[in-house]
Amino acid sequence: MLYQLQHQEAKDSIEKTFTLIQEALNRNFISKHDSELQRAETYINLANAYKLIREDQKAVPYLDTAIAIGLAKNELDILIKGHRLMATAYTNIHNYKQAEEVALEAGKTELILDVFTDIAIVNRKKGAFEITRTYHTKALELARKAENLRGLENSFHGLGYLYETT
Repeated sequence: MLYQLQHQEAKDSIEKTFTLIQEALNRNFISKHDSELQRAETYINLANAYKLIREDQKAVPYLDTAIAIGLAKNELDILIKGHRLMATAYTNIHNYKQAEEVALEAGKTELILDVFTDIAIVNRKKGAFEITRTYHTKALELARKAENLRGLENSFHGLGYLYETT
């Protein structure tokens, strides 16, 4: 009970902070003093905070804006952070098709491998073992093509764990 109360208080505090930051963004207080890239970083930080309190759906609009700024400014760091968080958000809200589309659109092997692995893990925990196997296999094939050792390790580990527990 105490944990739930503390968690709710933390969520309320974060929500108040989000409201104040959003109000500042809407009134252009932040953008007058910060560059567009700093504004994108602010949106990414907001999205990250929503992710921490498991409110991933609320992160999506902020990430859309950050990615748009990253594209306009051709800023790779913003694009990578934005796409990675977007794919994770969609995975966490169980919109796997959208998570996969975001990762593939970004075209970054590491991100695609992370998303495939995350989708596999989430589905294993739900007991959807066929989906788990499919995504670990997709990750394994991509990791082999890219000669990505971390991806190979994660894929083999995931498949081994799946076969061990089913």
